[in-house]
Amino acid sequence: MGTPPSGMPPASQRPAKKKARVTTVVDPQKPKCYKSGYNFFFPELYARLKPEYHGKEMIITKMISPMWGNLYESEKQVYQDKGVKDVERGT
Repeated sequence: MGTPPSGMPPASQRPAKKKARVTTVVDPQKPKCYKSGYNFFFPELYARLKPEYHGKEMIITKMISPMWGNLYESEKQVYQDKGVKDVERGT
């Protein structure tokens, strides 16, 4: 292993090189994925909790999953019906 040129810090103290991003071409004709009932529940609850927990987005995200699990089946059915309608959109 050679020594770095004078005035240059050792490799362990230099910032890491950034990797080049690969851009992917997205087909505009590709149908969108269907949303589940949870995908309709999440943004609704997130919008409700965000003013209370401003700046704590990760906490909000971690709170929502157990809330979904604790919903009664009748409450979940409202969101799952939206998911069924979303599937019908694509057929």
